[in-house]
Amino acid sequence: MTVPVPHNLLPVPSAFAGRDDELAALVDRVDAHRVVRLTGPAGIGKTELARAAGHRALAGELFPGGVFHVTLDGATGVCTLLGDLVFHLGIDETKPLAEALDGPSRLLIWDQMDGVLERQPEMVARFFGKDTAAAENIHHLLVHRAPAPEDAGDAVLALGPLAPEAAVAAFAAHLPETVSQAPEPGDRALAEGLERLGGNPLAIRLAARWCRPPRWTDVLAEGLDATAQGRPAADPPLAQALGLALADLDEPARRLAGILAAQPLGATEPALYAMFGEDLDKAAQLLERTGLVEVLGDRRILLPAARDVIPAILGERQAGTLWHQAAFYLQQVLVGWRSSLALGQPDESQRFVVREWENLRAIFNRALDRLATPGVDDEDDARVAMDCGGAMFNVMYGRRMLREGVAWMEACRSVAGRYGEPGDVGTFHDFAGLFEVRLDRPDAAREDFEQAVAVYREAQFALGLGSACYHLGLLLYERDDTDAALPCFEEAVEELRANQGRPYAAQAAVYVGLIRLARGEAEAAHEALTDGLALFEEGTRDPWLQVKCRFALAESAARTGDTGESRRQSRAALEELFLARPRIIATAIPMILRLARVFLEPDLRDLLGPYVEDVAASVEGLRQRNPRPQFVQEWRLACEAMDRVAALLGLMGTAFAPATAGEPAGAEARERLPEAARALDEVSGALFAAERWVQDALAAG
Repeated sequence: MTVPVPHNLLPVPSAFAGRDDELAALVDRVDAHRVVRLTGPAGIGKTELARAAGHRALAGELFPGGVFHVTLDGATGVCTLLGDLVFHLGIDETKPLAEALDGPSRLLIWDQMDGVLERQPEMVARFFGKDTAAAENIHHLLVHRAPAPEDAGDAVLALGPLAPEAAVAAFAAHLPETVSQAPEPGDRALAEGLERLGGNPLAIRLAARWCRPPRWTDVLAEGLDATAQGRPAADPPLAQALGLALADLDEPARRLAGILAAQPLGATEPALYAMFGEDLDKAAQLLERTGLVEVLGDRRILLPAARDVIPAILGERQAGTLWHQAAFYLQQVLVGWRSSLALGQPDESQRFVVREWENLRAIFNRALDRLATPGVDDEDDARVAMDCGGAMFNVMYGRRMLREGVAWMEACRSVAGRYGEPGDVGTFHDFAGLFEVRLDRPDAAREDFEQAVAVYREAQFALGLGSACYHLGLLLYERDDTDAALPCFEEAVEELRANQGRPYAAQAAVYVGLIRLARGEAEAAHEALTDGLALFEEGTRDPWLQVKCRFALAESAARTGDTGESRRQSRAALEELFLARPRIIATAIPMILRLARVFLEPDLRDLLGPYVEDVAASVEGLRQRNPRPQFVQEWRLACEAMDRVAALLGLMGTAFAPATAGEPAGAEARERLPEAARALDEVSGALFAAERWVQDALAAG
């Protein structure tokens, strides 16, 4: 069975015509070059040709890793391009880019690049030069109107006007289905009339939809003459044809055009009904008849060249109002999704957010651009930007769009400082810090978290303060600065306990207990860990931290002399551990070994034998399970690692337990311990340094 090649290409319109030679040339270029540019004026057919080239590359199996179409219309001030690689390809940007992009060859079509080229030319040059130069398996097709750089060589296809014969063929291909009469291929009168459209495919499409037989040439000429009245003599043919198409639209159809103009990806029918109402069907039919709208897949998409002229046709005020209508709809879906996520109820809205990525980026950047323009409705635009950035944090963080996330949070923080509440400023500092942590930039993360704490504390915003304190504490804890981390976690517990932040309160309480335990404060540790476990049992689910809490409770109980509680907690920890995913089982091995080392201490050695028996029984139960199909390989590796852990602990129980100390069986077990430790190190890549620890334990007697 052949595995389908991944792609996100929309269909090519059935009326795509007149570009066969250019299509073949473009496919040859993207196959031969790592970076290819497709250029040409508005309406010349760049997007359709790029999409057609993507489909032909798929059919020819040129790029087994997939073909992905990225729409950059609206990606102006805030866009890293790397975010799109993460979004579409799922790369890990914490790795060197060449390593992250390794794999089967792939083609990325970067469409409608003019905005990002104009606003961030240095970033574009760096990204497609130095940044991605090492990734030879990734091919890029850059689509824009501006001329290609002089050093682009032959990796450029400059799309020009259609030849007269091709123009007539394109005209015939775009005639409405209701037209039964088609022009003859050699219709010279029609060809001469189409010359006024400069061979522009979009202008020809619009003219075909507007004209009616049999008076092709006369009607077209009359329409263009009427449209040209009051326009400059040098007005380009496309502008004339757009005026011709829009002249017949009634008010509802014009409003629909304005709503679609706000969304580079277009809009699905449910979204349009939510925004437009019952007048949608009639308005959509009228707009589609003009040729300005493509219906591709489940979307209606206004042609890019038409989006550019909508404000001029509708007037800036009405175009802005319609933009806000589209933005408000997307904003409300985002806000609703964020609320449901906070309640632990992700639903279809999350998939909506992923589907609408390019549209959301466009309204976000458009809101930022409008905020920089005098005389716009600042409050509404600021709310769009902040709501969009706040909700998209969840998507970006979950998909690990890290640098893109930092850029969005910094832009939102600037807006919040001018138009938002203090809590908004704190939120975007906190969010930016989380991205910085994943980027391994601890100093920047610490600065952001400390800023968030200060803002939240001044605003007396308990939930935000608790969250930022927890994040700051976690950063400090992972950098071994436990003296600074402890008060952060303690404040987080206090602030989060009384509200909807209780899940974080449980986690913060566990870290308080872990720090106290490491300091030798067993009683204080046991109290904090018991508090954390009680909060976990209210319904919070963090399996790894919950298991860690129980192992730490077993240790603190043993150190305070409650051996019965210690064994109960160690058994419960093992039980919960072996109900978790295989990856969590593997990460818990250091906890299992640590507790065994604790039980080697002279006054706790009576606990070692029973603990070893519990581990062995748990591992036997693990081996008998039937994992879900997607976890078979991980499960096998977890079982193999845990078998070796059980073997090592079994030898420890014999070698060090009081009942066998000094007897031949104990001596034999001690001789075999290094070999068992090496076996565990082999399967884990020496992750747990078991052999070194065993040698130290044997040397210490």
